[in-house]
Order: sequence, then structure tokens, then C-alpha cells
Amino acid sequence: MVQIEKGFKTSFALAFIAYVAITVTFSLISAFLSGSFGIESLASYLFQSVLVPPNEAVAQLNPSNFEHFGVTTTLPPLLSGIGALIACTISAIIAGWMCGGGKKTAFISWYLIAVISSVIIYVVNIVLYAEGVGPVFDYLFGTLLAGLLIGIFYGAIAMLVNPEYY
Repeated sequence: MVQIEKGFKTSFALAFIAYVAITVTFSLISAFLSGSFGIESLASYLFQSVLVPPNEAVAQLNPSNFEHFGVTTTLPPLLSGIGALIACTISAIIAGWMCGGGKKTAFISWYLIAVISSVIIYVVNIVLYAEGVGPVFDYLFGTLLAGLLIGIFYGAIAMLVNPEYY
């Protein structure tokens, strides 16, 4: 049996791989169902879960959204919400559980994933879509600040599942 050493690098790498894999899976299924698949949204498909606050993801699961059920109208937002919750939660659990450096290191491991993801989306949005200074600040608050705050929320989950006791 292969023994995996617990540590910061291991927890960061496994959590980042799980985060990207789950996000890509749910994003691509949602994009194909809605008919909005485009290669220009590749960064969004890879890292968008870190920009969806947990309250918005849960709000997409509201039964009133399913009154007029249709594969192209109801299912994509539902899959986006479920994917955002699952991707961030599972990768935070992996980051916390696999981290052998303690609760602080578990938090930093997940927080670094959130920061890297939000910075990538911010840079891609600036390069592709920004025309002037105004959108730069809109993207700043919409991506970087959201990623930092959501990183704190899921970082707490990583700290909670860390097996270290004080």
C-alpha cells in the first residue's frame, strides 16, 4: 500500500486538483446543457466556484426556481450551485485533512487555492474584457475581494476538519 505523506505541499496539490476537477466537471455539464460553451470562458470553467458565495449557491437550490422545469433553463443554474458548493467544500476538507502542519497550515493551504483562482480569473477578465479604468475596479471587487472572502469561509472548514487537537 502506498503511504502518502501529510504536509502542506501534499494537501495543497490534492485539494487544488480536486477543486479544479470538480469545478470543470460541473461547469462543462452546465455550459453544454445551456448551450453557452465557449473557449473564451475557459478560466471561468476552471476556477469559477471560488467566486460563488455559499449563500448564492444554496439560493439556486430554491424550489421556486423549478416551477418551469426545463433542461436548458433550470438544470444549468442548479448544477452551477451544486458544483460550487461541492467543489469548495470537498477541496477544503481535503486541504484540512491532508495537512500535517496544523490548523493554521490547513487554512493557508485552502486560502492559497482561493487566492490563486481569483487572481487568475481577475487577470483573464482584465486582459479579455476591460476597456478603460472603470471595469478594472469592478473586476477587482467582483473577483479578488470575493475570492479572498470565500477563501476565509472555506478556510475555516479546512481548519475544522484538521485532525490536530490543541
